[in-house]
Amino acid sequence: MFDAPHRWLLPLALLVIAFAVLLPHFAFQPEERLVTGLSAPVMVFYDRWDVPHLWAAHERDLFVAQGYIAAQDRLWQMLLRRQAARGRLADWLGPQVAETDALLAARGFYAEDEEPPASSSPCKIDSSAWEAYAAGVNAYLAQSNRSQPVELTVLKMRGVSVALDPWSPQDSWAVARLIAWAQGFTLDSDHQLAGLLTARLGDERAQELLQVPVPYPRVPFSPVVRQVMQLAAIPLTGGYSAPTTPPAWYIMGLHSPSCQVAGATVAGLPGVSLPSSGQPAGEAQDFFSETARQLMPYLVALTPQDWLQRRVTPMMARWDYRLEADSAPAAVYEAWVEALGCRTLADELGPELYARYAAGGRGQAALAHLVTRPQSPWWDDLTTPPRETRDEMMQRAYADALDELGRRYGDLHTIWEWGQMHAATFRHVLGETWPAWRLFNRGPVFLGGDGLTGEPVPFDAAISFEPVLVPALKWRVEADGEVMFALAGEQSGSPRLGPGGRLDEWRAGQYIPLLGTESEVKANTQRRLILRPAESQCSDPRPRGSPRRGALKTRCPPRLGNENSLTMSHSLVRAALSFPLRCAQGFDSG
Repeated sequence: MFDAPHRWLLPLALLVIAFAVLLPHFAFQPEERLVTGLSAPVMVFYDRWDVPHLWAAHERDLFVAQGYIAAQDRLWQMLLRRQAARGRLADWLGPQVAETDALLAARGFYAEDEEPPASSSPCKIDSSAWEAYAAGVNAYLAQSNRSQPVELTVLKMRGVSVALDPWSPQDSWAVARLIAWAQGFTLDSDHQLAGLLTARLGDERAQELLQVPVPYPRVPFSPVVRQVMQLAAIPLTGGYSAPTTPPAWYIMGLHSPSCQVAGATVAGLPGVSLPSSGQPAGEAQDFFSETARQLMPYLVALTPQDWLQRRVTPMMARWDYRLEADSAPAAVYEAWVEALGCRTLADELGPELYARYAAGGRGQAALAHLVTRPQSPWWDDLTTPPRETRDEMMQRAYADALDELGRRYGDLHTIWEWGQMHAATFRHVLGETWPAWRLFNRGPVFLGGDGLTGEPVPFDAAISFEPVLVPALKWRVEADGEVMFALAGEQSGSPRLGPGGRLDEWRAGQYIPLLGTESEVKANTQRRLILRPAESQCSDPRPRGSPRRGALKTRCPPRLGNENSLTMSHSLVRAALSFPLRCAQGFDSG
């Protein structure tokens, strides 16, 4: 890395990036904006948790304003989702996503019939709403590029040209179809899995495994589908998504004479997808594991075989079956269950089919189903001549698990932590290389739970214990009816540097209120924005045919074409991202 005289360069570069990211929000955020497509002013109140609440006199104006504000805060996410729906991710991200593009392009999300998809929003989403939303997005795209996403600057630095073509209702429809496809893909996977198990095991033995309840959320087995969920930040039902930054959800309040709702929106779609009036996802973080309660008595009944087992077994006997992030017994349990599943099921299913079956916690559930049958043929290891029993396989798996934990974390078992194994990095699509990963990614975040706890945090142990899906948006309803939420990341799509913020609050199980009434919003307003119709201010008020002496000054925002010049903040980001690399290579070239 840097030698001693140059160690100041990285902090300086990060300071420049922080200044560049924050500059648009302080220097270039007027209190009023002129928005093409509005017929009357729309008030936008940002509460102290950075949630925008929109008040409009007309419903069409409400959706114009929603499109405008969504583009202001989440334009990069919207553009990337559109690029995914087109099957053109490789244009921006390179050939490593070509296989994903081929799958997406074959789905045809831009349907020929061009019929809008159904919307789950409690507000009426008709053709006028889709068109109004697109008009709001385009109003933002047509204005000065001073607040364009920093990601576009990074792409330009990589030699990628991005043309910001206008947003259309068809773009929103395609994004909606993309999300619906990703949400339903797991159902198709279940049918495929059933066929594969039957083909390998026969109907009777396959049904023995298939009768095990499928945990929710279901972890998609296909690497391509997982990549789509990560790159496009696909929101799943129940508030789940891949760990991404920015989050898959965007919280807003929408208020007009016929639409009064606050909740989770999806950037690129009009309306609210998860309204605050819906059922809460959970009252609190619940990491208790019923499956662990069923399996652990068999582990602690085993006769310790060495000095490490003699120390660990009493600790396991005292465990409360909660998979907390700082729990050593939880780490032992998860490592043991994974080793037991491999020894018990993988020999008959084969590595790939076992991984597909066990992803997300189903393998654990199968073991809990088999544990009361010590002589079941499932316990026998087909690769060895003797016929093994349940206790023999549990003992071998116990040794496997402790060996692995000792190798990774040392033999002092009291400092093992489940969260170290079960850590999530909230990744940005451009955060794969240094120094961009410092700007864009967040984490690792040490998490509790697994695919079978009250609050599921599933993983694919065939790959690692890193969570595949997280409850990125959580709801809680207080006794007095107040709705609270926790979002795994920031409202704004702009990168956030340093600790703190919504992600840390989400990790700690801290909820914030979702405001619904005008009085609540105004009492907690942090800043206010007025969106005014652009047409009346931009039109020349002088009568047609009258002399045009001198320039008429208006407050109209400048318009841009597809080629966008770099702003001051983007120039700073360019310098900050390239300067450390030059310094790391030395100063010989000047």
